[in-house]
Amino acid sequence: MLNEAYYMRPGPVIGLLLISLGTGGIKPCVVTFGGDQFTSDQVKLRNTFFSIFYLMINLGSVISTLITPILRADVHCIQDSCYPLAFAVPALLMFISVVIFFAGRHQYKHVPPTGSLFTKVFKCILHGIQMKCKYSKYQEGKNHWLEYAGDKYEMSFIEDVKRLLNVLWLFLPLPIFWALYNQQGSRWTLQAAELDGRMGALGRLKPDQLQALNPLLIILLIPVFEKMVYPLLESCRIPNSQLQRMAAGMTFVTISFCLAGLVQIKIDDLKDTPLSGNAGYTILNAADCPIHIDGTPSPFFSGTIHPLQASPYQLTSAGQKEVSLSCEDQTQSFSVNMEPNKSWRLILTGTNNSLSLRKFEDRRQKSSDGQALVSVADFSHLSHTWYDVHIVPTSNSKARYVNFNISMNNATEFQELEPGDYDVALPAKDHEGHITWKKSGQPFTLGSGGVYTVVLLDTVYGESANVSVIVFMTVQENSLSMFYMVPQYIVITVGEIMFSISGLGFAYAQAPQSMRSVVQAAWLLTTAFGDLIVVIVAEVRLLPNQMSEFFLFAGLLLVDVVIFTIMAAFYKCVKMEDEAVVVNKTADDTGLINSSFNEEMPLQDKD
Repeated sequence: MLNEAYYMRPGPVIGLLLISLGTGGIKPCVVTFGGDQFTSDQVKLRNTFFSIFYLMINLGSVISTLITPILRADVHCIQDSCYPLAFAVPALLMFISVVIFFAGRHQYKHVPPTGSLFTKVFKCILHGIQMKCKYSKYQEGKNHWLEYAGDKYEMSFIEDVKRLLNVLWLFLPLPIFWALYNQQGSRWTLQAAELDGRMGALGRLKPDQLQALNPLLIILLIPVFEKMVYPLLESCRIPNSQLQRMAAGMTFVTISFCLAGLVQIKIDDLKDTPLSGNAGYTILNAADCPIHIDGTPSPFFSGTIHPLQASPYQLTSAGQKEVSLSCEDQTQSFSVNMEPNKSWRLILTGTNNSLSLRKFEDRRQKSSDGQALVSVADFSHLSHTWYDVHIVPTSNSKARYVNFNISMNNATEFQELEPGDYDVALPAKDHEGHITWKKSGQPFTLGSGGVYTVVLLDTVYGESANVSVIVFMTVQENSLSMFYMVPQYIVITVGEIMFSISGLGFAYAQAPQSMRSVVQAAWLLTTAFGDLIVVIVAEVRLLPNQMSEFFLFAGLLLVDVVIFTIMAAFYKCVKMEDEAVVVNKTADDTGLINSSFNEEMPLQDKD
């Protein structure tokens, strides 16, 4: 399997590289291209376009977030999933969108490209620094260090570079915002996996499907902000410039992470106490009589456990334990070694004539994606003949079953199952000798996040099986609803609308015409740096738990808001000038290079 995974690795790597190249080509240009369709006196229309553009992006995100998990997990084309279909559908839609876009090419306003601006801007900056270091003592009256590059570059281009640097300077605090925002697909999804997604008659919400709430709210709230909130602020003469909206949006995201931290506190209150060198255990009574238990040395459970019941999960000191079991007038003692830093299931079986105690390692950590975890413990004689049992859904015949390879007096590893109603299917031979799978007729329910041990015992149960099925839940299913996360999603969505849409408009309006794609690329680069911050914090692991990280990120963004607000207060916005679209420009009349410059001739002092 490892070799197979190794040889399959180039496929995903190539795919990611192609996506990176495509994204790098599309994203910086598509916003600029859309903004270029408007004249300088259509500021409101252009800002409306940015809002609609952002709305369309999130409409696609809603569809993708809701449909892709269904195509991936609920459709079975290769084993238990269908990843090819989940990739093929968006690929087909992307191809259709390219065809539609290309079909309308004659209706668009085209601004001719101006060449490799990255190289020219970098050379201009470098030349300005060199000239300032070399001639600042001999030349006076320069208001900006870039003006020292005036010997080689036209002043109009230098002014454009100044504007570019001013905008980029204001972008410096923005990665912290994206570091928080992009955690919706990681830490917030992991938080959702610890919550219950049941929605009554509507079914069950998967943790990754909860992300669809963000783009869905964006679609609903963008018109509210455009038609109600912003006009109301203007009518009340409350300042709400693009930079002020961005600062307010960052503040809302800070609040959303405080709310996420509060939800995590509530989740953590339901978790087990850390082992810290001790051993954890749960006693499961699968016997047919009440069993009184005494264990030494203490601390150890002491009391009576009724049939089909389990003790609470408890901690004890590591080491050898002597456990006494009493059922009616029968008493037996067992020696159990409780290894440290592990949790155990102590399963009791038998009758009042003969009791047994068997120890198996337990799993206390819940599934990371909200699934149920199941282990099968076999104390029947079924495994003398058969080595497999199936756990099958009772409500949907198309849903997948899970196979467990059993052995007598042993427990299987835990496997993930979709929450729902299930039964144990046992192998049998019909009158022709063919193997058939027959349900035990003893259905049970698996909840989201629960950890279960299914015990098989010898007994005659009705006419369908010679095996009795007993289900113990050793870790409680998720009891807190996913709807606890709705407030934080609402708040972060409000912050995103105020920050992102205003940021797109600001980046376009303040960028020089020839450098708008450069500025949009820099805007996207802040997202990349934000993701890098998340990776660094996750790898360093300065904090012990998720709750602390939520409040740490909230504190970082709060400080970031203060810094950004101060920087924005000193920023002088540049008004949009009337800009004519120049068509069919040649390389000689770009105006970027001063043709009279002689690089070998030193600058002379004015005196």
